Amino acid sequence: MRSPTRVLAAAGIVLALAATSTAAVVNVSASNWNTLIESPTGALSNGGDDSIFAGLTNQLTLRRGLLKFNVAASVPAGSVINSVSLRLRMTRTIGGDEDIALHRVLKGWGQGSAVGAVGGGGGAAADTGSATWLHTFYEDQFWDTPGGDYEGGASASVVVGAQGFYTWTGSGLVSDVQAWVDDPSVNHGWIAIGEEVISGGVKRFAAGNHATTTWRPVLTIDYTVIPSPGAGALALLGVALAARRRR
Repeated sequence: MRSPTRVLAAAGIVLALAATSTAAVVNVSASNWNTLIESPTGALSNGGDDSIFAGLTNQLTLRRGLLKFNVAASVPAGSVINSVSLRLRMTRTIGGDEDIALHRVLKGWGQGSAVGAVGGGGGAAADTGSATWLHTFYEDQFWDTPGGDYEGGASASVVVGAQGFYTWTGSGLVSDVQAWVDDPSVNHGWIAIGEEVISGGVKRFAAGNHATTTWRPVLTIDYTVIPSPGAGALALLGVALAARRRR
């Protein structure tokens, strides 16, 4: 017959193994993207293009880029998010340095397949279900506020100047991704917003279907999988039952 001390020691080992947290890092590709193109009719979209835009154009109309990542498909439910970074490739601008901020979007929106003319920033006629300046899903679902519904405070911001890669990080992104892991239904992605005061300051970024695959958006998530309390309890019960059988 095993002594109670040995049984408890064995149980402790099993519980320790069951309770071990697992850390991991995953790179997530963009699942959806579009550009909100300022328009009084809300008839323009650009979801099929290989780029998104953020800032004020030479024609003094605004562009705001939408990006979404299917976090729940890559990070196990119940995980704790340790750090987050978003890398984008800025591919074209005629302006100088401009702060590009990411804000958490508060409503679902559609990508659609509209593609603007060469350069893309002007968009094309919105197709059914695509996001526009006025619509979440063209042509019968709307933003509460033209130009998109999003958190007023930025989750992260970076000064973007010359062409190249730029990375957004910080606790705001961690908080957003944690919320999306905890409740995937609130994941509507981010909206990229420029300073919107400098004519020609608009920036163009590679989207998720860009021909140069290494330029596509990458969301890097460092997370820890926390085992459920039930795992430890079941392990302890198993040890106890095994000990009783051996008496």
